[in-house]
Amino acid sequence: MQREQLLKVYEENKTALEKEYSRVKSILSNLDIGATILESDYRNIFYRYEGAFTFMSGSEAILELLKKTDIQEEIKNILETFGTLKGETRKKMFKKLKLLINLYIS
Repeated sequence: MQREQLLKVYEENKTALEKEYSRVKSILSNLDIGATILESDYRNIFYRYEGAFTFMSGSEAILELLKKTDIQEEIKNILETFGTLKGETRKKMFKKLKLLINLYIS
């Protein structure tokens, strides 16, 4: 009887660990500069890997992203494709263009 209970607990834990492994693997494979993650994932997963990756949050992260963004190039790319855009995409790109121009001016 005890052996059966142990096997059941083992299988449940194995399944839970496999699911968590798949979830973490998915998160790590989708990471890119500017990617966002849940606070709980940040706390539970990424503290383990703080030496392997650079993680930032809040204003520090936004400032670093802005430093790495070539605003003139972004404006140029939007202007090149703006004429072909339609509907909601065109509205979003127009808002982004306004934001980038204001950033460039400031």
